[in-house]
Amino acid sequence: VLYLLFTFTLILGAVYLKPVDKSQKEDEDFCKDGNLLKYETGKRYAYTYETTNLLWINDVSDDAKSTLKLTANVALSAKDNCRLVMTLDKVTVSGDASVDSAKLAAGLQANPVSFRLNKKGELDSLVRFADDEPAWAKNVKRGIISTLQVKSDDDLRNEDPADKTSDKSAVVYESDVLGRCRTTYERDGDKLEKTKSLSRCTLNANDKDSTVQFVPYKNLPEFYQGQLFFEQYKCKSQVSDSLVKSVECEEKSTYKIGARGSNGVQAVVGQKLTYFSTLEGQDRMADCKYH
Repeated sequence: VLYLLFTFTLILGAVYLKPVDKSQKEDEDFCKDGNLLKYETGKRYAYTYETTNLLWINDVSDDAKSTLKLTANVALSAKDNCRLVMTLDKVTVSGDASVDSAKLAAGLQANPVSFRLNKKGELDSLVRFADDEPAWAKNVKRGIISTLQVKSDDDLRNEDPADKTSDKSAVVYESDVLGRCRTTYERDGDKLEKTKSLSRCTLNANDKDSTVQFVPYKNLPEFYQGQLFFEQYKCKSQVSDSLVKSVECEEKSTYKIGARGSNGVQAVVGQKLTYFSTLEGQDRMADCKYH
């Protein structure tokens, strides 16, 4: 049962966010300030995306590992008011799990998704999907969107205020697909490292504290309530030319029941988003309806 639970979770790449309330209004001031990012209206920004999900008992032979990999091309079409419309194509699914890869790929490519990313690098929690978007596809797409959230160096502080060359960092609370989380940002050369304290995330209706989540994400049985995992979550992002150029994230989630310290049943989820070109014009799917 535990194997099936994890496998189902990993196949869907399920990342949690509360369902959109259609009556929820957008913050009119969300897009006003900032100079970190600049996605120009009328242009399309192309990325490659890869996520690898590894399930294993980490103190047992590597032969026991189960791996699932998803790759895709991601297009972000920039609209007015810091809105981006994301479409996926050339989706591939491969690995050990017995899944209908063609069906999963078709489901992810079927609809666009709309969200807002402001010039400060902040994501609006309100994400708009097509009316017929299945829950598992929403969760995969939320996972991709979440990688884009970054922080400006202007928001970081020198660890030694008297030494402007000292390392810079900041501890903030920010909203993401996990809810509102305590997050530490640190400058690491030309990259920004982000570490989330998942156990301190709030505004998460399912009381979950991991980017690896269960679906469906409403009305979970009592058995699944509470914190079932020890988590480690880190991302490294690179921003240049006012664009997110690369993001690499890794989360390690160790199932608490039966764990031996850091050893036990463990899921390791890696994500990689890499920019490769800017194109004039919009993706034709970017004008499809979503709510």
